[in-house]
Amino acid sequence: YVNNLPEKINIDEVKINLFHLFSITGDILDIKMRKGEKFKGQAFILYSDKQTAKLSMKLFNNYEFFGKKIVSL
Repeated sequence: YVNNLPEKINIDEVKINLFHLFSITGDILDIKMRKGEKFKGQAFILYSDKQTAKLSMKLFNNYEFFGKKIVSL
């Protein structure tokens, strides 16, 4: 789970950039982002294994992404 993502940038562009950034640590199966007020600035990144997901959470927490520090949980 990642939040504090930019809300004024097209969702498809954010997903592409998230994929490029987070795939550094391993294989990504899917990135889910939904439209709507309740879901703005959030994404779920699904990895092929748990260890890679944990590594990404540590590595990218507070990482600056489009001028905002993202929160990776």
